[in-house]
Amino acid sequence: MVRTLNNITTQARQGSVAAIIQVLNENLAESGVRARAVVAQGVLQLLCEADNPSKLDQAFLVEQLRTTLEAIRPRYIRRVKVNTRIVSEQQLLWLDEIERDPDSQLLWTAEFSLSRPSLKQYVQELWTQWQVDPSQSGAVLADTAQRERQKRRFWQITIGASGLGLFLCLLGWAIYGSLASDGFQSVSIGPQEENTSNSAESSLESSLQAVASNSVSDSAIEGTASSASDAASATVQESESDPDPFVQAVRLAEEAVQDGKTATTVDEWMTLATRWQRASGLMNSVPSDDERYATAQNRTTVYLQNSVDARKRADLARQEQDEAASQSL
Repeated sequence: MVRTLNNITTQARQGSVAAIIQVLNENLAESGVRARAVVAQGVLQLLCEADNPSKLDQAFLVEQLRTTLEAIRPRYIRRVKVNTRIVSEQQLLWLDEIERDPDSQLLWTAEFSLSRPSLKQYVQELWTQWQVDPSQSGAVLADTAQRERQKRRFWQITIGASGLGLFLCLLGWAIYGSLASDGFQSVSIGPQEENTSNSAESSLESSLQAVASNSVSDSAIEGTASSASDAASATVQESESDPDPFVQAVRLAEEAVQDGKTATTVDEWMTLATRWQRASGLMNSVPSDDERYATAQNRTTVYLQNSVDARKRADLARQEQDEAASQSL
């Protein structure tokens, strides 16, 4: 009896519709539901019949069918459609009948998809089948040739999975090495500018902390900006003598940091704002094929923020001047 049940389950797993019907009816017997099945256009069409509509509760019946079919995992079947009706006379072409007039034939219909077995489950299934004696496997392992084909299939899957794992490990190692190399290059500026850029970065940190300590509104001081731009023109002209925009930007940044330590008036802060903006534009003009491109893009944003902060300090200085003037009156 156990061997017969195993045979039926194995045949159902191989996609035998007759075996699937038998397994479903055995599981639905206590519910008073009878099932028929046929495969049409890749979909397993089920017809469930009972003598009372209360036995065809949709939520309970669909879940019971899903659980049973996913336990069987019939091969080549992924979509299932459930049709229900009150039991009627035997009809060989029941699918044609319900498709012709579903409203009068059926109580309700439902569709669901079966989850795919994992690779581990599939391998375990193959391994279990190999342990079965050929005399018990019937239609599944009818001869030695089929058994050998399944064994080769097992080893193909095992070797393929191992090769895929090794490939993913090598790919991850290569990506890690590439990222590590890019990270090293992004902080490597070049032998000529290395000392200058390091000193500029250390000075920028102290300057940014001083600028960020005062939070004011973002209003622009356009009238003072033009005069401050004229005052910074001499420095810009000197920096433009060097054709390397990265070096020019670093020089302007160093000068801005030094002048920012003593700046107090509106004009001085606006001069610094113009200088930071100019340095940001130079960094942004570094070509993408330059090895310092990633560093330049980062500093473009930093220098532009320094320009905004300097304008805020100019705005604050103007407010202080206005307050002092009003108090003197």
